[in-house]
Amino acid sequence: MSDGKDESSVKGPADIISAAQSRGIKIYCIGFGEELDSSILEMITCETSGEYYTAESEDDLTTQFQQIIHDLGGQYSLRWATLKRDASSFTPSFSIKLNGFTDTYSSNEYTPFNHSGNTLQGTLRFAASQPVNNKVTAYLRVEYVPRYIRKIKLFLKTEKLYTVSLAPKEIGGLCWDWPEPLIEVDEESGGQWITIQSANPDSIFTSIPYGAFGTLLIFEFSDINPGDSLFEQGSGGMFVDIDIYNETGGQSFRLVDTPFYNPSTGESGQFTVPLDLPSDAYLLDMILIPAGVYMMGISFR
Repeated sequence: MSDGKDESSVKGPADIISAAQSRGIKIYCIGFGEELDSSILEMITCETSGEYYTAESEDDLTTQFQQIIHDLGGQYSLRWATLKRDASSFTPSFSIKLNGFTDTYSSNEYTPFNHSGNTLQGTLRFAASQPVNNKVTAYLRVEYVPRYIRKIKLFLKTEKLYTVSLAPKEIGGLCWDWPEPLIEVDEESGGQWITIQSANPDSIFTSIPYGAFGTLLIFEFSDINPGDSLFEQGSGGMFVDIDIYNETGGQSFRLVDTPFYNPSTGESGQFTVPLDLPSDAYLLDMILIPAGVYMMGISFR
């Protein structure tokens, strides 16, 4: 919310736009004030694919903030996966209708060969919130799922108290109808193995859809302060057991921007609770992921 007049900023509009674009962040502005100058606000929202709103009065401020919430709640991410791997180009386009509204989107020319990769390797991301009342909510998200995945086994080592549950369907949970996670203590390392699998893991028809993206698990950590590590360094952290896929096709998962420790290679990483709001790759309008998977953002208002 601003009157659009820059009187004491350290950074200018170009800096704001550049920072937002590099992180895939959309900026929503509400113009308010007796001497309102909306030009800069409209430029910032336009360049970051956000929206500009005007509030005529204090009462109207509430209405406009509610409108932003409504607009954000009407955004959907769609993904389409192509089986093509050749060098011929085409232009993906999408159209969707909902409750009498229609939105369409056409991308730039797309060449599958330029984006093809290892179709057997899935991608996981661990995203955590800011500490609130010494508690942190974290999400294990999947950005790409190989074929025939009906079981995921994750190792986690932490000194913090936590609970874990399946992400519900309402927030895009991919395994919301699977049995609750099984947690087993690893006596040797002091960590825990977290296993989720479909109700009938012997059937390929219970697999997570190929190319899917969404949230798998929700972690609730307690007794957390800014700068605390959620996972141990060196001999601990987080990694995925890929040996369980030796007999199902050789699939695997890689963790990105996530703490890990792989005992076979000795590689390890560290995750600390961010002091600033984390950027979220899922806010990007378009993400091109290896294996010819195409993702876009679409909104209804």
